[in-house]
Amino acid sequence: MKKKLTLSIEDKLIDLARLDNINISGLLELYLSKYLETNGLEEVDKKIVHVQSELQALIDRKKDILRSGHTETKNTQVANAFLEELQNAYIKRRSHVDDRDADFQWINSPKNQQRCKLLGKEPLQIAFELREWYKLKGGK
Repeated sequence: MKKKLTLSIEDKLIDLARLDNINISGLLELYLSKYLETNGLEEVDKKIVHVQSELQALIDRKKDILRSGHTETKNTQVANAFLEELQNAYIKRRSHVDDRDADFQWINSPKNQQRCKLLGKEPLQIAFELREWYKLKGGK
């Protein structure tokens, strides 16, 4: 039998988990079951050896990924996705409303403020960056 439990988790972590289709409940349940299912020292030592071999495989995989030149992190991927969303929304907005002065009102919408927060930048800064980006893309 399972019971519902309320947890306090940062929004950014929840967003990252959703992007990777991670079941937070399942992950926590797995951690607690691993933590609580071993009682004896010998049993713990066996599991440690097993996990160390799994860890070594992951370390080797990481080295191979780095050697191949792929260095983009999950946070970078998420930030790029949010920036792309803002850019696409900005293009659509500017095609319907050609008023640069309305940029600040638009960027301060709750959804865009959340995007700016996840990018780690102030809405005003993002608005100026989007304007410059839009000009480089051939906009007014």
